[in-house]
Amino acid sequence: MNKTNIVSLFFENAEKNCQSCCFHSKEQGLWKTYTWKEIANSVEKLAQILLSFGVQQGDRIAIISTTRREWTIADLAILACGAVTVPVYPTYPLHRIQYILEDANVRCVFVETDVEKEKVQEAIKENKAKTIIIQITDTDNKDVFSFSNLLIEPLAERFNIPDYLSKIDSESIATIVYTSGTTGQPKGAVLTHKNIFTEVMATGQLFTFDKDEVGLLALPLSHVLGRLIQFHHLSQGYQLAFIEAFDKFAENCRDVQPHFIVGVPRILEKMYERIAARVDNMNPLGRIIFQWAHRVGVERSLLIEQKCCVNLSIKIKYFFADLFIFRKIRGILGGRLNLFISGGASLAEDIVRFFHAMGLLVLEGYGLTETFAAATVNRYDNFRFGTVGKPLSCVEIKLDADNEILINSPTVFQEYLNKPEETLNVKTNDGWLRTGDIGVLSEDGFLSITDRKKEIIVTSGGQNIAPQMIESAIMESRYINYCMVYGDQKKYLTVLVTLNPVSIVEYARKNSIEGLFENIVLNPKIKALIQDVINEKNKKFARHETIKKFIILDRDFLQTQDELTPTLKIRRKIICEKFKDRLDQLYKE
Repeated sequence: MNKTNIVSLFFENAEKNCQSCCFHSKEQGLWKTYTWKEIANSVEKLAQILLSFGVQQGDRIAIISTTRREWTIADLAILACGAVTVPVYPTYPLHRIQYILEDANVRCVFVETDVEKEKVQEAIKENKAKTIIIQITDTDNKDVFSFSNLLIEPLAERFNIPDYLSKIDSESIATIVYTSGTTGQPKGAVLTHKNIFTEVMATGQLFTFDKDEVGLLALPLSHVLGRLIQFHHLSQGYQLAFIEAFDKFAENCRDVQPHFIVGVPRILEKMYERIAARVDNMNPLGRIIFQWAHRVGVERSLLIEQKCCVNLSIKIKYFFADLFIFRKIRGILGGRLNLFISGGASLAEDIVRFFHAMGLLVLEGYGLTETFAAATVNRYDNFRFGTVGKPLSCVEIKLDADNEILINSPTVFQEYLNKPEETLNVKTNDGWLRTGDIGVLSEDGFLSITDRKKEIIVTSGGQNIAPQMIESAIMESRYINYCMVYGDQKKYLTVLVTLNPVSIVEYARKNSIEGLFENIVLNPKIKALIQDVINEKNKKFARHETIKKFIILDRDFLQTQDELTPTLKIRRKIICEKFKDRLDQLYKE
C-alpha cells in the first residue's frame, strides 16, 4: 500500500487502533462513538460503491454538508478511489453552487439534506442524467441515493482498494478547494496528495495528542483548516468530536469535555463578550476578586510568553485565582480544555491574552487555501501573542519590496482550475506564492499580518491605511459584532457598525431605553455609546487613521445575504456595494 498519501496512512492507523474510539458524533440527540475499524469499514464500503457507479481516477465529486462524520467518510472514500474531492459550503447561494459544479465538472454530489439536494437539482437541471446525488440524511426520494442504505446494501462486485491506492502518486490531484472569496467569483485551488501529505506531516511534528485525548472540531470541513485537522487526526490516532452546531458550542463542550478545540475566532470573541457581561453584572466584591485574579493571570502569562521563570509568589496567587475563578470558567467548556487553535480569520491580541491569563492557551496560525491551511503557526513552547507564529518546517517565507508575504513550500497548490492567467499572476518568476497579505517579520522569525494588499485604503490625501487593523480594534468592544471601514479615495474614514444584541439590550435595560432591538439601535443614547467606543479606539491611531463618522445598522452582516464568508470574514466588496449610498452620504457636507 502506498504510504505517501493520507488515505493509506488512515487505513494503517485504523488497523493499528482497530477497537479504539475514532469519532464522537451527536446523532438524533445522543452522542455516539465510532471505532477506527467501523470508520475504515464504512470508507472501504463507500469506495466500493463509488467504483461500482463508474467513478474513475481523477473524477470530481462534491460534498455539500456541514461538519459531520459522514463528511469525512465520503472524503476518504472519494480519495481511496483516486477521485478528487470538491468541498462546497452548504450556506452558498444557488448561483455559486452552480458555478462550482460546472467549473469543476462534478459527476457525483454528496448532499446533507433536502435543502442542499434541491439546490443541486436546480443547479444541474440541464445535465441531471449525468450527475449522481447521494443524500446523507434519510430520504425516500427515488431521484437520489441514500447514504445509510448504500452502506448496508450487499455489493454486486468487489474492487481491490489497495490497487487503487497504489496508483495514487504524489502529484495526483486530491482536492479542488474553492476560495470562499471576499471579492469576486471563487477560484478552484487544485491541491495534490503531496500538498496535503506534506502539510499533515509538518503539523504532526508540532502537535501530538494521545489516543485518549479528545479534540473538538468547530470549523467547517469545507474550510482547509477543518480539513487539515481531519487529516491530522486520521494520521495521529487521537479522538475527534464534531460540533453539532455553532449555537450548541458550549453544550457540546460540556458533553464531550475536549482537551483541545480548533475553531474560528468568533467563538472566542463571543465567549469573551459573555464573560465581560457577567463580570459587569457582578456585585462590587465579585468584580474586585475577578479583577485581582485577572491581574495575577496576566502577570503569569507574560512570564510564560517571555520564557521566564514563574516565581513562587505568583504560583501561589495563581493557584487561588484558578481555584476560585478560572477553573469555574473553564468548567463551562468541559473542564479539560487547555488549548484552542484559532484559524480562518484574525483575533484581537487582547482576547488571546485574556484567555491565556485564565489558563487557556490560544494559538494562532496563518495560511491560505493555496497552501492547504497553515504556513506559519505558534507552538506550545514557542509562541508570541499578536503574531501568527513561525513557518512550518516545510515552509520558507520572505517579504516582497512592498511587504507582501511570499511563500515557497511543497504545500503550495498546483494551479487555479481553468484559470491559467490568474495562476501565473499569483506566483513570482521564481515560483514563490504571492499571498496578497501584508506582513512584518521579526528578527527571530515571528510573522505578523497587518492587512490584505487589495484591501488597503488609499485616501484622497494619498495616505495608505490598513482597514483590518482599525476594524479589529473597534470589534474588541462587546457592544459591536462587526464593522467595516470605508474611505478609499475619500477625505477621511467612516465605518459601518453592527451591534451585539445581547450587550445592547442589557445596556438598554440599565439605561431605561425601551422598544424592539431595531428601534433601540436608533436611540441617541446608543449612538452616543458607540461614539464613545470609537473615540476611545481612535486614540490608538494616527490622525489619518481615525474614524470621523459612522452608521449603525439595525441588523448584523449575514452569510445568507452573502455579506460574510463561511468563516465569518466580511465580504468587503459586496457590503460596499449594498451600502454605498448610505456611506457616501457621510461625505456630504
